Amino acid sequence: MSPSIFNDKFQHHLSREARARGKGPFQMLDRIKCNTDIDLISFSGGIPHPSKFALRRLSVRFPELGCFHEGAGNSYPKEADVSYDLGRDENENGLDFEGALQYGQCQGIPELVNFIKEHVKLAHSPPYKEWEIKLTNGNTIGLEYCLRLLINYGDPVLIEKYTYPAAITAMSPLGVNFISIDMDGEGMLPESLQEIMENWDPSKGSRPRILYTIPTGQNPTGSTLSIDRRKKIMVLAQKYDIIIIEDEPYYFLQMDSYNGSTLEEGNQKQDSMQNSTVLSSFVKKLVPSFLKLDVEGRVLRIDSFSKLIAPGSRLGWITGNQLFIDRITRAAEVSTESPSGISQVTLFAILNHWKQEGFFLWLQELQRTYTIRRNALLESANKHLPKSICSYKAPKAGLFLWVEINKDRYLFDSKNKSVSDIELEIFEALLQKGVKPICGQLFMAYPDKNDQIFFRFAYSIAPVDKFEMGLQRFASTLKDYFKFDEKELQAIS
Repeated sequence: MSPSIFNDKFQHHLSREARARGKGPFQMLDRIKCNTDIDLISFSGGIPHPSKFALRRLSVRFPELGCFHEGAGNSYPKEADVSYDLGRDENENGLDFEGALQYGQCQGIPELVNFIKEHVKLAHSPPYKEWEIKLTNGNTIGLEYCLRLLINYGDPVLIEKYTYPAAITAMSPLGVNFISIDMDGEGMLPESLQEIMENWDPSKGSRPRILYTIPTGQNPTGSTLSIDRRKKIMVLAQKYDIIIIEDEPYYFLQMDSYNGSTLEEGNQKQDSMQNSTVLSSFVKKLVPSFLKLDVEGRVLRIDSFSKLIAPGSRLGWITGNQLFIDRITRAAEVSTESPSGISQVTLFAILNHWKQEGFFLWLQELQRTYTIRRNALLESANKHLPKSICSYKAPKAGLFLWVEINKDRYLFDSKNKSVSDIELEIFEALLQKGVKPICGQLFMAYPDKNDQIFFRFAYSIAPVDKFEMGLQRFASTLKDYFKFDEKELQAIS
């Protein structure tokens, strides 16, 4: 890794902490290699002997390629088994199972790192050569690494008006001054970002130099930035020297636009895609990522297997320029090091068996599954949510439906109640009716500035056959707080 080519361009973005990070002493020694043929006898590592690894075999079972449609009981028609044994000279694909269970894999086991790097090339084709990845324990710690890399206490950070609560929680102890960018149904507004940067008051300190965004299937709004907006935001990032932290756990859960089709039609449409070339029918249909638009190395992209394989794998990765990844790796060397070697071997067993094309077919199956769920929730919403009270847009990606409530139709005198108080009161009433969405205010850096009532519905986990009942209960609760049109009221009653 040679980060020197990025030093002049991005060194000034490093936080004081990141600049102070040297390479760990043991890691520095490990980089010095013996250049002779002598049989090296190492007394250096304080590491356990492999004979005392209690884990002797790891077996992994998963859906076989081409058998991704689960049947009754969530079982798959055909499953594959892969096993790794400690001490076996040749494990599948030459994987060093002993090495994966040992110390010293901060960057990640080479076989899995190489697979993910190839995946990044296929999915994003970063347009500059000197990029690297660092395996992480999921997106949350990936974000933490990025924040510690770039932020000094009290720095301003650009965020979407509504954003992931854990990101707010992670930034708050750093004394971050949150600068909210306005949004609409299509996501962040480039015009709002431009206005903030152009009219920045110097008395508030230097302009923000970090933008945190969830561009696709945004949590909580479900919005997805168009390619046009992404290009405009990238131009502004170049103009104002902004580093973009692109948090993308839902990127591969992009869907066709909702057209009111039945679930069966949606099923058939997705099934027909199985016969197409993966790269043309899947990858090329994805909205290009900020990473794909980044010709300079100013994007740090955070990915995770949590929504793609299993959250408990606790495995993800960061993609970025070599300077940033080098400093993140230095931080990892004295904290989390690499993700669990057991998780890495498990993921590699699946991905190596499927190969790149098979992994994209699995992602396509995830698209199909969540498209069916999205369509089912939208059908129930269109049927039961009163249009005079509730407004929403069909999400093009992700797991969430974001419903705005028309506060102007609130029945009671609200002079002594804030919008957040009203929203929370409705939420408590919803719980008593047996339905639980999430309040919009929880997704704001400064909830006291909340000026709209929103609720987020996740269609990923609730039983599909309960969608309709849940939205009926939601609408029934709203009639106690809002003025309905007569026909809508009769329909609910």
